[in-house]
Amino acid sequence: MLRFFSQLLLFLFLCMAVVQTTNAQQALDSSDVLFFDNTSDGNVGTNGTYMNDPKYKEFPCLNPVPASTDGFWTNSGTIYWGGNSRRASRYGSGNNTGAHANFYCTVYQPGSYLVYHHANSGNSTTNAYVKFYKFLEPNPVDSMRYNMLLNNTADFPTSYGSWYPLGIVDLVAADSALTVEIGLDEFSSNTLRVDGLALVRSHKTGPDIEFGSKP
Repeated sequence: MLRFFSQLLLFLFLCMAVVQTTNAQQALDSSDVLFFDNTSDGNVGTNGTYMNDPKYKEFPCLNPVPASTDGFWTNSGTIYWGGNSRRASRYGSGNNTGAHANFYCTVYQPGSYLVYHHANSGNSTTNAYVKFYKFLEPNPVDSMRYNMLLNNTADFPTSYGSWYPLGIVDLVAADSALTVEIGLDEFSSNTLRVDGLALVRSHKTGPDIEFGSKP
C-alpha cells in the first residue's frame, strides 16, 4: 500500500494531471517537488570513472581494485530518470564495499520533505545503505537500509522504473540543504545503482506525515 501511494503521487505530478474528486484534490504543486539527477560521462568502456560536480559526486570502494572493475559506469535508456543511470560495478558483481554516491540538494523553501530515489535494474543490491546529512551537520540525521529491487515494477524491464520512498527529513532553505549518500558497506552485495532523487515537500505535520517516516 505504501509503495502504491508513493508511486501515484509522483505519477500525478509528472503527468501534470489534475485529479477531480469530490474533495477537489489536485496534483502536486510543482513548487513542492524538486528533482536531482545523477551526472554522467557516458562511460561504457573498460575502466571505471568518477563524476564530481556541485550537485553529484561518486566515490571509490575502500579497497581499490584494477581500473577495469573499480569505478562507475553508465547505463543509458528511457527506463532511467533523465536518460541514464550510474552503476558501481562493471560486471554486476564483485566486492564494491565503500563505493557510494552523494546528491547535494538545494532547497528553496523550508519544510518537511519526503525523499525518493528512482531506479530500474534486475541486479541492484538488496541492501544498500542511505544516509541523510543536513547543511553544516557532520553526522547523519537519519540512516536506513535500501533494497533497490523494490523499485522494479511488474513489467520490468520494459517499464520506466519507479520512485521508492527513502525517508522524511525537515530542512531549511539553503544551498546543499540536504546531502543524500547512497552506498555499499560490508553488509551489502551486488551492484550499486544511482539514478535520480525527488524531494517532495509536505504541508502536513507530525512524526507520521504522509506515508510515515520510513518506507
